[in-house]
Amino acid sequence: MPGYSEILPLLIVVKLEQFDYSGATVIASIMLIVSFVLIFAINLLHAWLRKRQGGESKPTAQGSHRAQHHGLETQLPLTEPPPVRATLIVVALAFLVLLLILPLVVVFTEALRQGIAAYFAAMQEPEALAAIRLTLLTAAIVVPTNMAFGIAAAWSITKFDFPGKNLLLTIIDLPFSVSPVVAGMLFVLLFGLQGLFGSWLLEHGIKIIFAIPG
Repeated sequence: MPGYSEILPLLIVVKLEQFDYSGATVIASIMLIVSFVLIFAINLLHAWLRKRQGGESKPTAQGSHRAQHHGLETQLPLTEPPPVRATLIVVALAFLVLLLILPLVVVFTEALRQGIAAYFAAMQEPEALAAIRLTLLTAAIVVPTNMAFGIAAAWSITKFDFPGKNLLLTIIDLPFSVSPVVAGMLFVLLFGLQGLFGSWLLEHGIKIIFAIPG
């Protein structure tokens, strides 16, 4: 849904420019909820179709043997023609350059614009060192946790049918449908100083944004 994923973030930015934090929070929350409901409905439909196909398609051994023999006689080529493969490779490399390599080049160019000495001097400032420590500590916590959860979830989803399986699939798929910018913006709108819970968190001395919990 290109319009849905492109227009709503613009509306959120407009609300922020107008200092309407509650309106931006509402729009981001609606976007998150709608995405969750749509993905959950798709997973339910996929599970229903899978069960229906599994119950209706039970070929006998003789029918299976005939199907395999017929498939051997009419086997299609397993690879695309060379021009198609070359085109796909060029398109994939172009996307890689535009979406990954070019932004990295821009980042390093801007960071080293005033020279390597200025770059390392900026890296030694207290704010930069605190950000680096927080990033490394967060990565040390999140990477093993995600690895353990990913292995357990993949094993459970592929091996078993259990209540809440579609809900688990929806939670896993949700980050792929919602822009990370929108998710981070919603996080700030909820727990930032100007956010929905910002004043309450400040009164109780709880820090989430720019801290380990965040």
